[in-house]
Amino acid sequence: MKTAPIPITRRESDRFDGKFRRVESGCWEWEGQLDKHGYGVFAVTCADRQRPRSAHRYAYTRAKGPILEGLVIDHLCRNHKCVNPDHLEAVTVKVNNNRGEHPNQRKHRDNRCKRGHDLTRARVRKNGTRRCEECFIIDRRADYDRYLQYKRTSRRRAAERKAKAKADGTVPLVVVARIEEQIGGASV
Repeated sequence: MKTAPIPITRRESDRFDGKFRRVESGCWEWEGQLDKHGYGVFAVTCADRQRPRSAHRYAYTRAKGPILEGLVIDHLCRNHKCVNPDHLEAVTVKVNNNRGEHPNQRKHRDNRCKRGHDLTRARVRKNGTRRCEECFIIDRRADYDRYLQYKRTSRRRAAERKAKAKADGTVPLVVVARIEEQIGGASV
């Protein structure tokens, strides 16, 4: 997503300074409006209109200059409300995602599957995703066990039907169908 450059005026810079507080961790926590993901939102005047901008992006631009195209701002402190420029770094999306703490990001970074197996011997699928060799074997074994259970159950049910038909003195429908085929479709 391409955003317009953030203009820095003295008036807005003074207003920005009043919207955060310094905490013991060294973070400057945003006390103004937050977006749905917990990042600060700061209204900046662009072409005589107030436009919402990310507070951390404004802080970075004010302290270190414009953000190059293709880069995002990474919070090194992992605090989304932080606007301390020393805790912010412009990086690519890939670097930012690899640094993240989401379980999927940790799994990818640590080169482990969902069950904790090493992914160095992973199978690479046609779509480029990786599949753990050990998990593949476990899943195939489970599939085969389910198949065997199904076969045992269906054989047992067939034997039960046959025994019941024999005890009742009735002829199973399959036998009736075979007899009909042999005599040319006439009913028995």
